[in-house]
Amino acid sequence: MQLQITYTTGTGTTPLTFEDTDISHASVGTFATAAEFQRAAIQYAVDHAVPNSGLTQGVVSLSAGVFTVSAAGLSAADGVIRLPSNIVLEGVGMA
Repeated sequence: MQLQITYTTGTGTTPLTFEDTDISHASVGTFATAAEFQRAAIQYAVDHAVPNSGLTQGVVSLSAGVFTVSAAGLSAADGVIRLPSNIVLEGVGMA
């Protein structure tokens, strides 16, 4: 199933599109598992999101589907997604 993460860039939006089984993307890097990659892709979008003109918050949108993120601790290496207070993480629901 194809998944997409879209993030605001200040003047528009940028999409990251990949299959749910992918483990790499040119912008994000290569990982051992799809869960590690999906966590990193979401974090990449959060880290690069900035508010569009006239907005006070950046937005990261997840497409319909199931994003697998494994978490076992408190750091990004453990699967945690760090979300700053000026970024909104939203999703459209399950596929």
